Amino acid sequence: MLKDITLGQFYPTNSVVHRLDPRVKILMTFFIIITLFMLKSFAAYVFACVSVFVIILLSRVPFVFVYKGVKPLIFILLFTAILNVFMTDGRIAFQFWVFK
Repeated sequence: MLKDITLGQFYPTNSVVHRLDPRVKILMTFFIIITLFMLKSFAAYVFACVSVFVIILLSRVPFVFVYKGVKPLIFILLFTAILNVFMTDGRIAFQFWVFK
């Protein structure tokens, strides 16, 4: 049962990220989270996604393992994005029929 929960589990491998001091990894995680809340442009979000992708590559953790950890969050992210589109005011970026 607990083998199915991969979020937060340690994956043993020898990589640059695994050899870092734990305090550095915690500080960098906080830095990434704070930076994500401060981003305002699409290009900045793309840069952040590419940066996280590079960190995953450097850690040598298989993408299947990462996907299993993120899979429960996909519904929450989609639900939040849909609410954000329909519940906030702003400029019209796309219009289709009665949807703006």
